[in-house]
Amino acid sequence: MGNILKKTLTKETPEKAEKKANPRTKNVGKFLNLILGGSYIGKENFYNNIPFIVFIAILVFTYISNSYYSEKLVTRLEKMNKDLEFTRVEFVNIKSVLMDSTKQSNVASMLEPYGIKESKIPPKKIIVKLKSN
Repeated sequence: MGNILKKTLTKETPEKAEKKANPRTKNVGKFLNLILGGSYIGKENFYNNIPFIVFIAILVFTYISNSYYSEKLVTRLEKMNKDLEFTRVEFVNIKSVLMDSTKQSNVASMLEPYGIKESKIPPKKIIVKLKSN
C-alpha cells in the first residue's frame, strides 16, 4: 500500500511533463542566459572556447572582406561596361566616317587639287601566256 500512495503523490502534473518532454529548450535558455548575462566571458568556459571564438572572428573577417571585394568587382564591371559602350559608339562612328571617305566620288574630289583625275577608260585585263618547254 505504501507504493500506491507514493505513486499517487508523485504523479506528474502536465507542466512537469512538458518540462521533461523538452529538455532542449531548457538548455538553450541556460546557454542564452549564460551568454547574454556576461558570465560566459568571465568564467573558465572562455578559455575552453577560444578556438571557437577565433573561428567566428575569422568568419566575420572573411564575410566583410568578401563583401568589399564584391562591391569593388561590381564597380569595376560597371566602369568596363561604360567603356565598352563608349568604344562601341566610337567604332561605329569611325566606321561610318571611313565608309563615307572611301567612296569613289569622295576620293576623286580629294585628289582633284593634286591634278589626279578619274580615268574615263575602263581598265583592261592583262593576260600573260606562259611558254611551255
